[in-house]
Amino acid sequence: MFNLDSITRENIKSLQSYKVWRDDYLDNSEAVFLDNCENNFGSPIGLGYERYPSSSQSKVKQAIATYKKVNLNQVAIGNGSDELIDLLIRCFCEPKQDNILICEPTFGMFKVYAQLNNVEVLNAPLKKKAFCLMNKSF
Repeated sequence: MFNLDSITRENIKSLQSYKVWRDDYLDNSEAVFLDNCENNFGSPIGLGYERYPSSSQSKVKQAIATYKKVNLNQVAIGNGSDELIDLLIRCFCEPKQDNILICEPTFGMFKVYAQLNNVEVLNAPLKKKAFCLMNKSF
């Protein structure tokens, strides 16, 4: 059975989950959150847009987990694929030690985030017409 801890960086494993205390008060319309730069006078268009949504995204994650028939802890949500790619590289690649393999042409952010995190990028380019691997050692 696959053990995720075996490939997770030690400093990542030691992190504690970040809890936003105000998530406990989101249903309280009387609460004023001066630390969040929110509009405490209400949204000019109504609908509760003066508040940031929960940072835990628990309702969305639960809906996805239910729909896909997976456990809640198997769902990750990011601000687009860029953020998730960055998080994957940060969590599982040790800077100056590990590397990732890309098959160009591919989404350019794999290389960008590897370089930002000081992780080597290996390239196994695909043949232009067939999109299969070229006969090249990497």
